[in-house]
Amino acid sequence: MIGIYVVWLKLLDRSRLISILLLGSFAAVVSTVVHQIGTTMVLWENKISLIPMIGPVFPFDYTVAPILVMLTYQYTDTWLKFYKGTLISGAVYCFGILPMFQAIGASQLHHNWSFAVLFIAYTACSLAVRYIILSLIRIMNSYQGQSIRSDIFRPVVQPSAKPIPNPRDGQE
Repeated sequence: MIGIYVVWLKLLDRSRLISILLLGSFAAVVSTVVHQIGTTMVLWENKISLIPMIGPVFPFDYTVAPILVMLTYQYTDTWLKFYKGTLISGAVYCFGILPMFQAIGASQLHHNWSFAVLFIAYTACSLAVRYIILSLIRIMNSYQGQSIRSDIFRPVVQPSAKPIPNPRDGQE
């Protein structure tokens, strides 16, 4: 768990820190709600609690899923790229990390519940969280009387240019 935080901190785009952390916070809330619903419906159970006072949801809901969503958000600038990135990060999470947690006995799926259904839920929640964040940024910018900065939604790429010579230089 510490390793994923170290990797995330090394990869974090600090120029977009606020929007990335806000997205991660929403992702953690959504993940926690979905996790609690699944636990209450006995679709899965967690057997190991890393921190006794917090409960067994910590590694799933507050670490792995939000960090994957934040990294996907950080490295994509369009809805299509975010969707493709979400499919990749969802596959890593639902078909790699969650089965690993099940293999070590940290969690268990019940009632023929599958990782494929969790993959669909992960994808839908990730898309919803990005939509909420972009909507909030639009609202904030319109409230402040600003136009929407294009670099929030996609990076601004400008070609390098040769300096324009000043006619007064060298003509004295």
